[in-house]
Amino acid sequence: MTRFAGGIAGGASVIVGDYLDQVIVRVARRDPLKAPMHWQGPNAPGESMIEPIEGIGRYRDLLDLSLTLPYVAPRTPDDDPKMQSHLGIYGMSRAGKGAAGELLDVNIATRSDAVLVVCDPVKADQQLGPIAEGADYVLDTAPKIRSFFHRLVNSTIPTRAAVLGDPSRNLLGKVCREWEPGCGLSWVAVHVYEAAALYNNQDMTKLTERAASVGIEIILEAQKGIHDRVDTNARSNMAAMLVFGTYDYDDAALVVPSELLELGVNPGAWKNKQPGTCLVVFPELPLSRQAIPARFARHAPDGSDIAAALAEYMHLASPCDPWTAKTWGEPYQQYRAQIEAKFGRRPQQHAFAGAVLLGEPSAPAAPLPSAAAPEEGFDLGEPGESEPTVEDERAELTEAAEDVVGEMANMLHGDDEAGAVLGLAVDGLERYDEDDVGEASGPPVAAADIEFPPDPDEAHFEPILDRNEALDVLLAVLRDDIGEGATFRPSDLYDALGRRARRGDSWVRKELKTLQAWGCVEDAEGYGVYEVRHTRRGDLDDYAESLSMEL
Repeated sequence: MTRFAGGIAGGASVIVGDYLDQVIVRVARRDPLKAPMHWQGPNAPGESMIEPIEGIGRYRDLLDLSLTLPYVAPRTPDDDPKMQSHLGIYGMSRAGKGAAGELLDVNIATRSDAVLVVCDPVKADQQLGPIAEGADYVLDTAPKIRSFFHRLVNSTIPTRAAVLGDPSRNLLGKVCREWEPGCGLSWVAVHVYEAAALYNNQDMTKLTERAASVGIEIILEAQKGIHDRVDTNARSNMAAMLVFGTYDYDDAALVVPSELLELGVNPGAWKNKQPGTCLVVFPELPLSRQAIPARFARHAPDGSDIAAALAEYMHLASPCDPWTAKTWGEPYQQYRAQIEAKFGRRPQQHAFAGAVLLGEPSAPAAPLPSAAAPEEGFDLGEPGESEPTVEDERAELTEAAEDVVGEMANMLHGDDEAGAVLGLAVDGLERYDEDDVGEASGPPVAAADIEFPPDPDEAHFEPILDRNEALDVLLAVLRDDIGEGATFRPSDLYDALGRRARRGDSWVRKELKTLQAWGCVEDAEGYGVYEVRHTRRGDLDDYAESLSMEL
């Protein structure tokens, strides 16, 4: 029909009546999106995140492109707000995903009650550019990002849920089932560029399941929504999507809802010939609007207009709230201290807009006198302060050692040689302590072992087991948690083996083949389902002999 009418490729849009009694097919002979519009800057700097993001593009019917991220506010007191889910951004290389994401990031960073966290495990130095100036936190390596996701799942989400659910702690004085402006918590956007590099990260998938109601939105960018690049569960939890040009119709069908495909939409018609052209698939929009292509505005290639907008409006933004900032731990504190020192500023102090609540972290809203120590934030020091004592240096050394060992444990997760490496690191730190005891009279006294603080992120680390011990743990889980004769999937074992044996998902799948050779498990009728036959080691004689030799 489009070809018969002389229309452009992908230029037909279908409008269906409310009662399915009318269908209008509109065919565009000339594409109004062929020439992109120029970006005019953020539309609502200093306002709340519930205000729509506008001025970032237009539809093919020349209406302005408007996006709402936390939720759509009710029009009348009797209406309910339309809550938003996480956002997935898909499209082939050079289709305009990154440029569109930067426009979203600028608008988020300049709002008064939102903070932006930018993650790029592949090419952060090249990709981020001026956007890093507006981000509250930037993570540029895969180990840092995985550690941050772990903190979000195990510390940030429970803490924020406790604040929102307790009328005596949040500033609205009521039980908040969802994040609301004025509650005292920052709305957090975690924008993950090159998300395919973090595929199979269970914490990222858990974030898409748990984070939306506490005011944390995940924005994932990927070139293709296939199952080995984006976890299927994570993709299912991202109902809001921006679908840019795909390689073909099959790639589009991986992410575009079937009801839109039935209306004839095909992002494969654009490929990457019109960067920025996309389908805006947001749940609150009617199908007739989702089926109309849109195109994001184009900012300056060198990012000068983004840098100018951030320089002009970032003073209207607020720092991250103290509850959330505390759960992000020492790495976040160090990053913020470095950023403030880079720009020659004293660290911003966390403060609430309302009354200070007893028993909660806070800081005065008014500027602190120079002689008073801030209650929150990071003091970089003032001229004239006394030199640190030996005890202070010793405390700093101990704290640094704890951070080093914790980060090493994060990065070496799942490595067979991790235990030996960590043991050498701890031994070296202890020897350093013994050599630097001091010049006190009398024989030197050996330093005490490093006592790790009861941090929830590091309390889960157990001693790294060798392969034989880890196999014993695996068999114990099958015996006690699953039971002989019962069926299971490999994913049922991941959490237990990660917690009790420090072994990753790939190790579990690999050793299941060993258990099959021993006859412990066998394939059930369903694909990827196993049945427990017994839990006795098949190499018991060799294993016992090796233990006796070690003794």
